[in-house]
Amino acid sequence: MEPRRQNAEHVAIWLVRCLDDTRPTVSSARHLRIGPEREVWDCTFTTGGKELAAIVVVFRHGSLESVNTSLPPRQVARKCALAMAELPALGIPTPALLGCAESDGEAALVSERIDRAEWRPHVRVQAARVLARIHRLAERELSKPLRELVRRSDPREERTTGGRGPKCALRTLVHGDYFSANILPTADGLRVIDWETFGYGDPMWDLGFLIGADRNLPADEVEAVVREYESLAPVVHRCLTWHRQRWSDYWKHRDQASGSNAREAT
Repeated sequence: MEPRRQNAEHVAIWLVRCLDDTRPTVSSARHLRIGPEREVWDCTFTTGGKELAAIVVVFRHGSLESVNTSLPPRQVARKCALAMAELPALGIPTPALLGCAESDGEAALVSERIDRAEWRPHVRVQAARVLARIHRLAERELSKPLRELVRRSDPREERTTGGRGPKCALRTLVHGDYFSANILPTADGLRVIDWETFGYGDPMWDLGFLIGADRNLPADEVEAVVREYESLAPVVHRCLTWHRQRWSDYWKHRDQASGSNAREAT
């Protein structure tokens, strides 16, 4: 079977499961990510006489070395679906959820495809406002099923802190992977994606992602982001400084490793 046709059939199976009683005709299916624990597909399909563009994410079991979430596939898909359904009404924009399903130990969700606009410095400042809203969310604002899943989630701060992060007195809801890859600028604002690590954690770790996980940000942009965030939510500067330094060390190490590999290649 041709890989293109095989891909379309694979995606169509999940579309049927997630969208209920539809028989979609997939015209394109392009994988954005294929791994042992997660697949991400960009697809176009026709259903009910309408052509739609969507993102299909399929979750599988994986080791904690290869996944960002501590939840099994069914629960992480459910948590992401609930977050995408509930958070926009709370001022946290996400893509529209189209459906969610599970089968044979795997799970998937389907959401609208977002037409990404050009990234400009003001987008990160706008993202700081949204991040402050996330950190100020009260648990009672979430539905009971989402609250329970969030409580069971481990955002896994050790992925970037190595377990040596400072003890911050603040503990809030956090996104857990909040940087440009998961913040989509659009013509009418932004959308936040990838809610796998949504849980309770250190908000300064989350803010550190926004200003550290993208390398070589200008100092004035970083200052504008922190200033905007601090106008809406408290900043513990001691903790944030630690996370900024951690990211700085990470990028220096990457540069040194790249330089060593280049010298060895010559």
